[in-house]
Amino acid sequence: MIVFVPAFVRLGSCSALLETGVYCAAFLHMAFGDAPPEAVAGANSLLDASSGLDSHTAALLRFPGGGVGTLDCSLRHPSPRDATVCGTKGVLRVSYPFWCPTRFTLQSMGGTGSQAFGPEKAFAFELPTVDDGLGDFNFVNSEGLAYEAGEVNRCLRAGLLESPTFGAGACQAVMDTLTAISAAI
Repeated sequence: MIVFVPAFVRLGSCSALLETGVYCAAFLHMAFGDAPPEAVAGANSLLDASSGLDSHTAALLRFPGGGVGTLDCSLRHPSPRDATVCGTKGVLRVSYPFWCPTRFTLQSMGGTGSQAFGPEKAFAFELPTVDDGLGDFNFVNSEGLAYEAGEVNRCLRAGLLESPTFGAGACQAVMDTLTAISAAI
């Protein structure tokens, strides 16, 4: 999995793992049913000479039940910015930008060595329409943030201190994963 870095991020001014890897780690947690990884099986990073911060990080994570997840995040170069989940029955491909997509595909696979490929089925959905008179968004698919804002509003009205969808525990688990990757570098 590779993540794009917004134009305002300058090489050497921040960490690739903390700036963009957080989206990769959160996606991996969701793909593995919110289970944290058992171990960082391997990690490597390129450090910026002037800041000492990672400018490109890749990691291989082992999840409960034998699952393996990878992430690759960079401030050094552009990348496809999509995500792929390979499961026991097929492949899910989440199109760019995987952190706020409008399209994904499913392809079933089976048989010896998963050599029996089914047809790829595409699913698409629209982003919410935002006509607030404030102009264009700065980042691709930013209209999707309306879902997050709606959830915050719902939680506040219900008197909740956090969302049951992604609460403090889930956030801590993602940050623990980033910490484990950083320690393995």
